[in-house]
Amino acid sequence: MLAFIAFSFLTTSCGDSVNVNDGDTKITVSSPSITSVTATCFYNSTVVINGSNFSSNKEDNIVKFGTVQATVMSATKTTLKVTTPDLGTAANADITVTIADKVSNARSIAVDADQNKVATYDWTEHTVKPGVIYKTGQFTLFGPAQRRIYVLDVTLNASNTLGIGVSTSTAATVTICNDYDAVAGVNAGYFPYNGSSNKDPYIRIDGLTVQAGHLDVNQIFTNSALIIHNNVATVRKFTNSGKNLNLVAAAIPPTQAQNVIVCGPMLITSGVIENLDMSVGHNNSSTGRTGLGVTADGKRVFMVVVDTGGSVTGISTLNLAKILQALGAENAMNFDGGGSSTMFVKNQGNNGLVNYPAGGTWQRPVKSVIYVK
Repeated sequence: MLAFIAFSFLTTSCGDSVNVNDGDTKITVSSPSITSVTATCFYNSTVVINGSNFSSNKEDNIVKFGTVQATVMSATKTTLKVTTPDLGTAANADITVTIADKVSNARSIAVDADQNKVATYDWTEHTVKPGVIYKTGQFTLFGPAQRRIYVLDVTLNASNTLGIGVSTSTAATVTICNDYDAVAGVNAGYFPYNGSSNKDPYIRIDGLTVQAGHLDVNQIFTNSALIIHNNVATVRKFTNSGKNLNLVAAAIPPTQAQNVIVCGPMLITSGVIENLDMSVGHNNSSTGRTGLGVTADGKRVFMVVVDTGGSVTGISTLNLAKILQALGAENAMNFDGGGSSTMFVKNQGNNGLVNYPAGGTWQRPVKSVIYVK
């Protein structure tokens, strides 16, 4: 009686498939093919590769950006989602997929130099407490100008609670944060200032409306909301049109949204930067900015403040969106900027004031903040 030994071998001569023999089983593996990839990438960003003949077992797909291998996060026979590896200073890379020694066609992807710089920057970091990281950096970005950026990277858990704070009139961001016994925070919603039109946002705290918000407010200031429910953060875009979006926020049941604050514009939705109208002065002006982004699961929050004045230049809302996306935000929104842009970190800076609003140390009084404690 002859003994049978199972073995496998690959036929890798020219052709569109590979024959794999394993005992009595013969498997034909067709060459993978890429039809499209995400337009741009940067370190740690998610790239979607569409095509055919991929393996649904993600470990079978060897994806490379040039010669650098990427991490495959999920796979179907027609779509791969991968994490961009560190490509250094490369302006672009050719993506290929290899399965059983069969290499696909190559598709080029551009590397966004500015986002790559943010994603790979060697930030100066300080741990405020476990899960709350304060980061700063000053470097050339979006051209030759120097930008000074402050980041709060917060992991929400039983020890780190995100909240919305308000003042009955106006007060410095540092003052409001201290009133709520916060360890860190940033300024939040718009408010009437220096003769500007009324644009108070809708605000709800712990299920109670504390500010109804003005009506007839341009939707550029009201098309998104930060929702905090059971200590999970969501940035929601309002698809409704018109100037009464504060009413849309107010209609969200408290059982779904214990804490709400309206602002805008929306910057990132489901990982894609919004088509911001850069002909509008509010978006295209180079000024101080405050923004907030969250990961898909709502358990990690990025609060960003960018200075203006003195030795540094402010940024546009599109620039802010790119920074938040490069930090890891899946959804993000803009808050009040200019002289209002302020970050508080307990026991840091000037009595908690760590940035230089409008190039100085004077803090413009505001009406609301986002804080962590």
